[in-house]
Amino acid sequence: MIYWVYVFSFVFMFTKEACAFPDLIRHGYANCTTCHFSPAGGGVLNDYGRSLSKELISTWSAEGEEQVGHGLFKLSPQQENDLKFYIGGDARYLTRKTQTAATQTYEQFLMQTQLRVAAEYKKLKINVTLGKIENPRISSNVIWVSPEFYTQWSFKDDVYFRIGRFEPIYGLRMPDHNLWVKSEVKIVPWVEKDTFELIYEGETQFASLSGFQTDVNKTVANQNTGYAASFYQVIFEKYKLGFSTLSTEGQGQRVKSYDLNATVPFGEQAYWLLELANHSNSGQGKFLTFSRFGWEVFKGVIPVLQYQGYEELNGVKGKQTKAGLGMFWYPRPHFEFFALYEDSKGYRGDSKDLQILSHYYF
Repeated sequence: MIYWVYVFSFVFMFTKEACAFPDLIRHGYANCTTCHFSPAGGGVLNDYGRSLSKELISTWSAEGEEQVGHGLFKLSPQQENDLKFYIGGDARYLTRKTQTAATQTYEQFLMQTQLRVAAEYKKLKINVTLGKIENPRISSNVIWVSPEFYTQWSFKDDVYFRIGRFEPIYGLRMPDHNLWVKSEVKIVPWVEKDTFELIYEGETQFASLSGFQTDVNKTVANQNTGYAASFYQVIFEKYKLGFSTLSTEGQGQRVKSYDLNATVPFGEQAYWLLELANHSNSGQGKFLTFSRFGWEVFKGVIPVLQYQGYEELNGVKGKQTKAGLGMFWYPRPHFEFFALYEDSKGYRGDSKDLQILSHYYF
């Protein structure tokens, strides 16, 4: 409990603002739907999101390059309140080298290849993702099924409901599924969840309540039901503080997690991400920490310092930490590169890990 006293005191005393998505909150964009079709961020970009990928994010760009297919073809003009279509897609390739005292491993594989299509008519939205690599480490064969889909309906301007197969909104809503603050609660793409979600999205506040059940076709060990709730508050127009909770039950296990998250921008160049989670699994308590500081030294080039902490609260196994140095580079619209070196120490053993992620979005 003492952790939360210190954390709340620190956030309210020393931060003016906090954010949910680092690369754009520094410029005053607090809500994911400013740029993305999905209220959770990621996936299909809307027209404004594509324009910002050129104007704010990429090192270099040409006229129209940010559009679908690099501007080689254009979708037909769309009138207000007409049926609108969106298209996108993602491909991610990972290269990783891990060194321990006894072994050295090297691997490279295609993590993701997906096509995304979406449609919008007035207050109704439909989103479908096609393509799935079942086990990227074994095979890069793409199975053309839909691991994510949903229908979303707005019954008021700032309140809407969505139902389908997707991850519930939780925590910082970052794409890094290998972070302990996400993997420990199984907010990961390979554990698919049939979800319904009620969302309120105002100018300075965001709230969501989700109920979900994991795909019944998954292995028995991953089958459970649960709920998640999140609340985010924008402070002084540009910063955001968030709190999330998640509870699941199944296969004789009961998981509960409480997550406090914040982002502190320093002007338009630097940011600090913080996420702290108190997590329990059938009475076994854990305290999880994630922190990342980034500084845009040149447009599209962002070196980062990153730290992760994992502590068993009953003291049986002890602690594990990861400290690392990395860099994001967005050379042109549609391209992202991320390199990260991490030094891990603790009861799980010491290791050094270098990974390079290449991301192309259509």
